[in-house]
Amino acid sequence: MGSSNDVIHKEHPANNSGIGDSCNTSTLLPPSEGTQDPLSAMSDQEIVTAILERNKNVTSLFLYKKCYPLFYAIYRNYYTDCESCIEFINDIYLYIMTPSRATGLNKLQGFRHECSLLLWLKEVCIYYCYARYRRKSREETLLQTYADRLKAETQSIYIDFSKIEKEDIL
Repeated sequence: MGSSNDVIHKEHPANNSGIGDSCNTSTLLPPSEGTQDPLSAMSDQEIVTAILERNKNVTSLFLYKKCYPLFYAIYRNYYTDCESCIEFINDIYLYIMTPSRATGLNKLQGFRHECSLLLWLKEVCIYYCYARYRRKSREETLLQTYADRLKAETQSIYIDFSKIEKEDIL
């Protein structure tokens, strides 16, 4: 038996088909005109603050340009349920920005700066993929368990109640 990572790697025919290879981040960002990357002058704390404040420029530069290789590697190697790498990035953005029911804080607000933002984001992405895979496995198990009930429901007789007179029901 292989490692636990072997279990969640994509076993999808599209894995080697080049889906996501055409994800071009240059269409999402304004063209740079020989200027230095604005993120290089920012600390992780400043990037987190800008993303939390919904700064579109910093968010798109960080997620769709700087972190794209990280997202693409995870997208290609783990189960994501996404059609493209861009969709995966969008899912992760929603995942880190959605407030928790218990605390009202989102995951990015919980970033404690104990490691780099990229390492933290990598861990969040991998955990997200594991959770998606567990949910998919659970759904498949339930489907197999209750397959006999579903088969019986699809074979039941359909009755059109619209043709029954109201008096017949009462």
